[in-house]
Amino acid sequence: MLAQADTGMLPEPSRMTVKECIATWLDGAHGLAPKTVERYWQLAEQQIYPHLGTSVLQKLKPAKVQEWPGILFKSGGKDGKPLSAQTVTHANRVLHRALERGVENETWLAMLPPSSARRRSRRRRSRSSAQRRWAQL
Repeated sequence: MLAQADTGMLPEPSRMTVKECIATWLDGAHGLAPKTVERYWQLAEQQIYPHLGTSVLQKLKPAKVQEWPGILFKSGGKDGKPLSAQTVTHANRVLHRALERGVENETWLAMLPPSSARRRSRRRRSRSSAQRRWAQL
């Protein structure tokens, strides 16, 4: 960190929150259909903002982002009811797309911890022995 400070590579302190990041993205030029933007706003206001909205981007930890879908599954719906897997997936997509756009925009790049906006790669399922036998034929 001292070397980064010496070379001027430390990020500027910022108080931008997840809510501000998403709002900036959805209010800007994004190439999304109006109905998609409307749905993204709804997901942000109902599923993202109550749990992550006040989190400052520079302090956003991957663990917090990773535990958030589990909270939505259990009690993210109206009156604390569980949400469907599809709704949780859509809310997760909105958050990650907003963070990715923020990383692409150099003014936000320094505000995010490096691993917060990275997509986790999906592991391939290992083939069962029957699938392996069929693949060899």
